[in-house]
Parts: sequence; structure tokens; C-alpha cells
Amino acid sequence: MGYQTYIFSFFVTACFISQVLSQNVPRLTVTPSGGFMQIPEGNYTGEVVGILTAKDPDDKESLTIEIDHTDASGSLVQLSPPADCGPDSCVTVNITVNATLDRDYEPSQRPLYFKVTDKDGNVDQLRTSLLITDVNDCKPEFKNQPYQLTVPENEPIGTSLLRISASDPDIGNGGVIKLRLEDPLNIGNPFSLKGVDLFLTKALNYSINTFYQLEVHAMDNADPYNNATPANLIVNIEDVQNSPPYFIYQPYIGSIPENTETGYHILTVHALDGDRGVPNSIEYFFVEGGAEHNFTINSTSGTISVAGLLDADDEDVQQNGGLFRLTVNASEIIPAGQNNTGITWSTTSVSITVTDINDNRPVFTKPVYHASVAENSPKGIPLTMENGELIEVFDIDQVPNNRFNLSINTDNHLSSAFDTIPSQFTTIYGRSTIILNVNNTEFLDYETRTNITIQLKATENATYESETKIIVSILDVNDNSPIFDEYQRTTFMVHENVNSGTFVGMMKATDMESGVIYSLDGDEDNVFSIDANNGTITVNGSLDRETRSSYTIFVIATDQPEDENQQRATRIKITIDILDINDNAPEFTQLPSRRDIPEDSQNGTELLTVRATDRDNGTNQEIVYSLTDNGNITGFSINPDSGSITISGSLVGMVGSRYLTVMAKDKGIPPLNSTAHINLFVLDVNLHRPIFYKPSHRDYNLSAGILPSVDVMEEQPVESNVFSLYANDSDSGQNGEILYSILPDNSDDWQKFRVDRLTGHLTNLVSLDREVKENYTIVLTAEDQGLPSLETSITLQIVLLDIDDNPPSFENENRDKPFHLSVDEESRDEEIGQIFLATDKDATPIVCYYIIGGEMVNHFNLNKTSGILSLIGCLDRERKAKVNLVIQASRYCSQKPPVTSNKKEDFTATCPPEYDPENNTLLWVQIEVIDVNDQPPKFKQNELTAGFLYDVEFGTIVKELREEVTDDDVGINAITYFRLLGISTKDMEVDIGTVKPLILDSNGTVKTNMLFSSDMTGAFVLDIQAYDIGNLTSDARFEIYIISDIQRLKLVFMKTPDEVRAFKGDLIEELEKDLQFRIIVDKIATHQNSDGTPVITKSDMFIHARYLDTDKVVPAEELWRAFDFSSTVHVILDKFNVIETSPVAQQAEKNDSSEENMKKSLIIVTSGLALIAITLVLVLINLRSRYRRRLRAASTKTFGSSKDAVPDLISPGTNKYYASASNPVYMKELNIDLTEDSMSRNSIDDNEVGDKKATDSSEPEEQEIAITLYEENTYSFKDANRSSALDLVLQQYEESAKAKKGANSLNSISASDFSNIDDLEHSDI
Repeated sequence: MGYQTYIFSFFVTACFISQVLSQNVPRLTVTPSGGFMQIPEGNYTGEVVGILTAKDPDDKESLTIEIDHTDASGSLVQLSPPADCGPDSCVTVNITVNATLDRDYEPSQRPLYFKVTDKDGNVDQLRTSLLITDVNDCKPEFKNQPYQLTVPENEPIGTSLLRISASDPDIGNGGVIKLRLEDPLNIGNPFSLKGVDLFLTKALNYSINTFYQLEVHAMDNADPYNNATPANLIVNIEDVQNSPPYFIYQPYIGSIPENTETGYHILTVHALDGDRGVPNSIEYFFVEGGAEHNFTINSTSGTISVAGLLDADDEDVQQNGGLFRLTVNASEIIPAGQNNTGITWSTTSVSITVTDINDNRPVFTKPVYHASVAENSPKGIPLTMENGELIEVFDIDQVPNNRFNLSINTDNHLSSAFDTIPSQFTTIYGRSTIILNVNNTEFLDYETRTNITIQLKATENATYESETKIIVSILDVNDNSPIFDEYQRTTFMVHENVNSGTFVGMMKATDMESGVIYSLDGDEDNVFSIDANNGTITVNGSLDRETRSSYTIFVIATDQPEDENQQRATRIKITIDILDINDNAPEFTQLPSRRDIPEDSQNGTELLTVRATDRDNGTNQEIVYSLTDNGNITGFSINPDSGSITISGSLVGMVGSRYLTVMAKDKGIPPLNSTAHINLFVLDVNLHRPIFYKPSHRDYNLSAGILPSVDVMEEQPVESNVFSLYANDSDSGQNGEILYSILPDNSDDWQKFRVDRLTGHLTNLVSLDREVKENYTIVLTAEDQGLPSLETSITLQIVLLDIDDNPPSFENENRDKPFHLSVDEESRDEEIGQIFLATDKDATPIVCYYIIGGEMVNHFNLNKTSGILSLIGCLDRERKAKVNLVIQASRYCSQKPPVTSNKKEDFTATCPPEYDPENNTLLWVQIEVIDVNDQPPKFKQNELTAGFLYDVEFGTIVKELREEVTDDDVGINAITYFRLLGISTKDMEVDIGTVKPLILDSNGTVKTNMLFSSDMTGAFVLDIQAYDIGNLTSDARFEIYIISDIQRLKLVFMKTPDEVRAFKGDLIEELEKDLQFRIIVDKIATHQNSDGTPVITKSDMFIHARYLDTDKVVPAEELWRAFDFSSTVHVILDKFNVIETSPVAQQAEKNDSSEENMKKSLIIVTSGLALIAITLVLVLINLRSRYRRRLRAASTKTFGSSKDAVPDLISPGTNKYYASASNPVYMKELNIDLTEDSMSRNSIDDNEVGDKKATDSSEPEEQEIAITLYEENTYSFKDANRSSALDLVLQQYEESAKAKKGANSLNSISASDFSNIDDLEHSDI
């Protein structure tokens, strides 16, 4: 009873405690803690963002965790099934994203509510938040598009034209927008963007560009960044009236014949307004120039017409060759209110030629001419025309309408008396002067006739001719000359120096027909004259006997006929002698210029002799010599007759230059004289040493260390005058002459200079460089030329003064290599660095740095004093990866050297052309432009195509997109990644479901992702995107066709695959152009021979084609025929080294046929071998049976008295003596039982042999041998073909026989039974 009570009490207590414990409330917590979960915006469906943990000590299995509110926020997530979290009475669920999250257009923080409920209905609620962080997933977007504006062409530079508006909902750098302007047409961009404002930066010209189509690009500032879809910017240029008209169809040249009727249209000029936008009308008129009255111009049409009669024969017209030059003005007609900023007119030249017609006859200038001729005129003498008139005839027409000829007509036989020049019947053009000359002198007789009349005719043709009359008078001729008197005096005398007009003599002559006049001939000096009427000769000039003592001249007497042309004259020679008077003083002829006399010369010493002459005659030329007092020395005397001068006194103390005055006087009345100076030099005795004054001897004290010095500028040219020495010697003459020299010493300073011996000019023999040596010390000497000579020396110090003579130099070691600097591309106005600095050896160094050449020099600024190089603007590495500059270090800081800038295409050398490594003032600087990721990867083609066979394996590579993309960046920035934006089908009838048929790896490999069937046709269209590390992108469309081999064509190239890929685009373009198919390259691979071995020097290209209109596949056979039928295709294939074309299916069929033939051959051979094997097995079985049967039949009994008496039985065919080929059965010793009872009866033959009587009581042991014997001429097997299976059978048989040993008796064997086994070998068993 007590035991049951205890048990009941314990049970009740436990139930109570259980009931109390089951009332615990569950608790719900979230990880991460802190009140919110965080995830980037985007498609993260299934991503775990947090973990809910529910705890309940009562029963964790009954807990239910769920989302409390299924509002818009609650639908963003979902809960995973609960999971046990271990022994802590808790369960966990994962909170996963259930929708695509967008922070840009929805709240970034979304509240979430969760609750947990246990089985008793206890609930715990939890509130948390989902924080959606921003991802740079939005591209900037342009607003207020389209951007289009109109700008007048004269808009000032710098005008703000438009403000661009763009936005990006991302935050941070992803929402910061940068704009840039690009010119996709490359026609020149005169605009720039500064921030969001568009400015005009270059002058506009409507005549060059009427509009600009630009692109505005926007990108955010994130990394990687997003590009906006470019916005088109259209700028229309408005034409402004600022260009003058211009003429077209020039030059304007016309031609019309003379006498063209008025109003005839010659030509039309045409001008257009230079402003093409809204051109003005044009008005034409002539500019005044002199010919406008001959022509008119229509002001509207520009047609030029004849205004009046034009004559090509007019003199003014002929002077210009019939050419009229007109100037036409074309002026714009300005509408009212139009504003013109330029010239509104222009001019052009018009040339009109008036051509000649034959409308004039030749004409003489006078109808009658008068001429005369002397009766004694010889043949050929021209007639003299009255009053100097000329006979002229002309035809005012122009060549060839102005040609004619001449002829002479008379009424009698006198027509041959004269001829013409030009001669008769000679063709004359235009105009000619006619000369009549004597042709027959017989008709020129004054006594017979006094005149002759002739007719001169000019004839052009039967219509045009004219004539003139010429009256020729015959003149009488004078026949007598004057005669001088028979006793006429012909020699005369007159004194010199008489006055003009002095009478000399008289001449007399007479003429029988007229009076006489006189004249002189041969008087070259014109010192005489003669009276023309009476013949008196007088002095007419100055007479000097000493110049000319006699004259021989001619006197001419001339008669005075009425006709001066008939005058006659007579000549007579006369002589006139000139008488002397004393009018010339003596002249010294022997007079020394100077005479040197030692001061110690003795008295009586003859010094010299003087000589003088007198040009007069007689006593007037006798001379007496004497010395005058007009001198500065005494002690000399002269002989009056001979002129000899001697020393007559002491000369001591008279050293130096002296002179004597000598007089020579004639004996005429009155007498005349002359004097002369004789220079004397009294020689000195050498008594004094030279003394230096420059440099001064007063500044020189060698013992005291006092030296004269001179300052000299360094770097003077060689042979420059460094210093001028001057020393004086009190002696005179040679004793006082000083020669300068430099005294050699132990130093080499003296070798750097040279002194002029005479002038004392000290010059440098080398260029003196202060930077090498600052001063020089030399010893100078001054030596006179006395005998013996005397000299003086002095030490001179030459101090060099510094000049700026050393250009700065760059002392970098490797002058052939550049000095390197670097700058990031797209960096703007950034300091690059300091160049390698130059050195200057001068005392006061001056160094300035300048850019003198290289590339893109306008993009750099060099601080000329510090050498810091800075960037102006920015550089683009893709255009220029390295920029070369040439820097010059100069000491001329105020003179900037000229700059040469090389274009990129001109710079191909290893260094800039301005750079000379030998010139140390130049520095080659190379700026490396460091790449930044600013160039997106670019597809070579935006539309890509390829194809693959429907039976390809899973994971087959279809295309490597890396081959189709380029990136102008380098390094890591040039690595291209790929993503698949979408995939669709084209012309595909089979539904592939949700399976992605193709996948795109990030490295650009496109692979199959499923297995395809032959009923799948059409194409997969992949929208692909290439991007780099900076998320710069480029999109393309990739169509991949499913095809079969019957649709493909194979081209075999004598090129490697890489070479074929390089020109693939050009080849396909030319084939498509010729065939009018769309050609698609499916694959390019190394060529394989029919046995499968690769040929690396060849390539196979697999292609298929599609019709342009239906996009259906062109059968390979049709495409192949198109290749054959087109000669152009053959040229194209040869051009690209295609050596073979064939349909792939045909090639496969050939390969299949070869394989099938090989299979058939193998089957036949195998079947044959099997048949042979079966036959051999059957034969062996048969042989074995026969062998065993015959062996049993061969068992016999033999008899003998004893073992020794038994003869050796040699069974034929057992090869007993051939051990190498012995039969294993017969190699054993046989114990034969010869008793009759022991003979076997199993054989079907009777094999008993020999006598039945026993000769030996001991019987051999009975043995059984089974032998198969072949018949003759049956199979003969050799040892080489021994069958191992047969050996095994025999071995088993032998073992079986041993087991039966003693149990069976050996049958008797007859020797005759072995007669058929002579050739049996062991291999036959």
C-alpha cells in the first residue's frame, strides 16, 4: 500500500512540473544583429542576407517561423525550411532574397517583420530592416534631347552656345557625371565642352561646313564607370553675307571677225554669290578701261554683245593685235535690310579678238613723186627724192590679206633705166618703202634728155591695185678743179709764243668756172687758220718750239658751183717752222733722292754730282750750278760747271736728316733758273739701350716682385692683339730701330704668345681659356739694330678676365639614350618632373632651359630656370605612347631659340632629328605616357557569325571571341572579359526549353551546353558584351548557326591558321561582293591529311552561305558550283593562296567509302582465316582419330631366345637416329611379349609376324602403344609447324598409358606394319 502511494505522488509531481515548464515563451533573434541587414542592389535572388534563430526550452520541434507582414517589403525575402541548431533547444531559418533589388528608384531601407509561434500559441515578434546599398548600375542619361542649334558663321569665338543636361540616380562617384565631346565624322570640331556648357573655340565658315554632327558622351566617376548612350549634337551653321561673288567657267575668251553687225552676242560671263546659304542676285557692268564703247553687257544675264562697227585695220586696234581687254564687275544686289560684312563685288577679265578680212587695196602715199639723178651716176645708185620724200605703199589689211607686188611701166623703151628695191614682182606684206636706183646708165645723158617719167604699180589681185607717177630729172655735173699759182711759196717761219692772229703767209688759187674758197687740212693741233676768201694764214693758237718745232699742213682750194654736190677741190702741202725764245728754265735730270753720310766723314770727300738740262736753243740752254743759303746744313761746296758737290767742313753734331738747295741757271736774256733739294742723312753712332714705356719700366722691379700686368678677355680669337709693346731708343737710324721678342723660359707660357718684331703687337697663338689657366707670365725683350746691338728685357703678367664663353652642357653619360620621365595619360596641367640639369664652367654660371624640338612641343611648358617640365593640357597614350623632346641649355636667357615640332608620321628615327649626341648643350628627354584605362574593348565587327555541326559533343568550343576584340590600352587595362547579355533564337522550330544551349566564359570562349539533333535548324543569337577591368564595354550581336556537313564548304590555304584569321574579313568581303551570298565562317583549323596527320603549313576554313533575301542556307554543292562558274572568285582564291575547295559532305563520303572498303576487306580476310582455322581443326580431329585407330592396329608380338638375341627393331619412320626430330613415342625402349597368348586381339588386322616357337623362356613385359599411321602421299607436317595442342594431347595420353602400365599387354607389332612410316616425324603426331 505504501509503495503504490509513493509511485502515485511521484507521477503527479512530474506532471505538474511538466505543465509549468511547458509555458515558456519562444524567443526570436536575427543575425547580423544591429537592427538591419545589408545587401547591394541587383539580382541576388536566393542570396542569404540573415539568419533567424528561434529558441523554446519546451519543444523546439513545434516552433513556426514566418514573415509577419506580406507587404511590399515582406515580399522581398523568403524563409528557408527550419534547421536544428544543436542541443540549445533552437532552430534556425535563412533569410534569402526573393526579388530583384533596386535602390535607385525605390527606398534604400526596407522594414521587415518576422514572428515565431509555438504549439501553445505563444508568439514572439521581431522587426529588422533590409538596407539596400548602392551599386553603380545606372548609366548617365541625357535630358532635354535632341540637342540641335543654329549658329551664324560670324559668331565670336568664346561664345557659350548650349548647356547640356544629364543625370545619374546613383550616389557618390557613381552619380558624378563627366562630359566629353567627340567628332565621329572627323571633319574638325570647332566646339568644346567646359563643364556642361558648349563653347565656340574656332572660327566658323559656312563655305567649308554647313553643319556639324557631334556626339556628347557622358560617364560617371565611379571605378568601374558607366557610359551613357551618346547624345547626338547637331549644329547648323547659318550663312552670313560676307563673301564676294565669284566667276565660273573662266577664262572668258571670244573672237569675232571685223565688220560684225551691231548686237551680235559674243559670250556670257556668269558669277555666283560666294555666300551659298541665301545667295543674292548678281548685276554685271563694265569697269571703265577704254574699250567699253565697242561692246555692251546685259546687266542681268552677263551677255556681252557688239556695240558698234569694229575695224581690225584701225591703227589702235592693230597696236593691240586686234585684242580688246574688258573688265567686268559682278556686284550683289543687296536686298533691303540685309547686313553685309564683306566685299559684295568682284571683277574678271574678258578677252575679245577682232579678226581681219580682206577689204583694202594697196595705196601709195602720193599720186606723183619727183626725183633727180646726176648724169654720171653709176648703176645701182639710188635716185634722190625731192624734199627727201620717200615712196611708200601700204595695205592696211592684216596678214595674209595685205600682200602685193610692184612693177614699172613706161610708154617707151626707157622702163629698163631704173629698178626698184624691193625688186619687181617680189611679194610685199603690209607696208614698204620703195627705193628707185639706176639700172641702165646709157639713158642718163643731160645733153640728150633732162627728165624721164615712169609709172609704178602695186598689184594685190585683179580687183585690188593702185599706181603712182614718178618724174625723174637728170642733173648736169661740174668738170673743172681750182689751180694754185705756179710760184706759190710753201715754206713759212714764225716765233713761238706769238699772239693769236699773227700773220704767217698767204696762198693764192684760181678756178675757171667759179670763185675759190680756202681751208686747212692736217692741222691736228688747230694752231693755224686761213682766211677762206683771200688765203691769208695766221696763228690761231699757242706755239711752243720745245713741244713742236715744225708743222706740215695742207691748204685746200675749193670751187663754188651752183650745186654744192658738184664741188671740186685742189690740195697743196706747206711747212711752217717755229723760231726759239728763252722761255724754259733748266730742269734737273740727275738728282739723288737721299744720301747717307757718317757724321765722321772727311773734308774733300765727293758726295754726289747733279745734272740739269734746258729745252731752249743756243745760249738759252747753257747752265751754271751753285748752292743757295736755303738749307739746314753747312760744310759743302759745288762745282759751277760740272755740278759736283764735296764736303768742305765737319759734320759732327749734325746727325739726322738734312738738306742742301742747289740752283741751276741758264745764260739767256733774261736768264731763268731752277732749284732742288738734296736730302742728306748724317748717320748716328749706337750709344743708347732701348727703354720700355708700354709696359712701363717704372712699374717693373723683379727683385721686389713688382711686375707689370695687363688684363685680357679670355677666348679672344687666335692672332688677336693682346697688348701693344712700346720701347724707345735715343739713337737714331738703325741704332734706334727696335725689334721685340719673347724670351723662352722653363714654363710653356711663352709658347702661347707671339710678338711682332717690328710693331710690338703681342698676339695669342692659341685660344686662351680662363677655365684652363687664369694668368700667364712671359719675358719680353727690346733690341736695337746697332752694331753691336743693345737690348732690354721686362717680365709681363697677363691676367685673363672671365667671359660667358662656356655654354651650359649636359654631362649625362650615355648621350645616345634619352632622359626618361613619365606622366599618366589624360592628366591635365600636371608637373611631370625636373630634367637632368646642365652645368656651366664659367665663374658666374648662367643656365636657361628651352624646348627646341621634338614632338607635341605645344603640350609642354619648361621652367627655363628650374628645369621643371610641366604638361599643358593632356596626352593620350593611344595616340602617342612616348613623346620625345629636345631640350637646349643656353646662356642666353633673353633670347628664346626657334622651336621645331615634328608630326607623328614624320618622326621615325631612333632619336629626334634636332638632337645631336655630340652637342652637349642638347638633352633628349623621353616622356613615357602611362596608360590609364580609358579605351573600351572594341569588336572588329558589331555583327559576328559562326556555325557548328548539330552532332558536336557537349562542351565543344564554338568560338574564341578574343580573336574578334581589340583594346587600345595596354597591360592589365587591355585584358578583355566577356559577359552574355541575352540569348535568343532565329528561324528555329524546335523548342529547347529553359536550357542554355550555349555558354560564354569570361575569357571569351563560347561553348555548347547541350546536345543537339539533326532536326534543329536556324541560329542562336547571342547579345554579348566585352568589358575590361574598368568596366568599359562594347556590345556585339553574335549569330551562331546550327548546320550539317552537307551545307559546308572547305577551303584549304597554303597559310597558317593565324595568317588566315588575319585576312579572313577581306576574303569574306570580296566573296560576298562577287557571289551575292552571305558567307559565314564556321571554323578555321590546321589542315589534316586523309590519314589524320596535321600539316601545320596549311589551314582549313569551313564556311557556309545564306541567301541574302531569305537568310536560308545555300547548299554546299550550289555554293561550290558558284565558285567554279565565277572567274572572279578564282582570282580571289588565288590572291589569298587557296589551293583546294570542296564540299565537306563529299569529302566525308570519300572518307566513309574508304573506311567501308577497308571494313569489307577486313571481314573477308577474317572470314577466310576463320574458315581455314575451322578446316584445320577438323583435319586435326580427323587425323587424331585415324592415328589412334592405326596405332591399335599396329600392336604385334615378336619372338626371340633372349633379350640379346632379339634384333634391334627399327621401326620405319620413327626417326630413331634423328634426335632433333625424334618421335617421342618411338624413342622409348620396347619390351615386346612374343607369346601368342599375350597378343592383342583388338586390332582389326592380323599382325602376327614370324615363327610362333619360343626361343627364350623369359617373356618381355607387355606394353600397349597407340600409333596413328598416315598413308603415303598424305599431309607431311614439318617441325617448324608443330602444333602445341597436339603435344598436349600426346602428353596426356602418355600419362594415361603410364597409369595403365602392367594392366594391359602390348600387342604384337609386325615389322611390315611400320613400312609406311619411314618419313613420320614427331610433329606429325
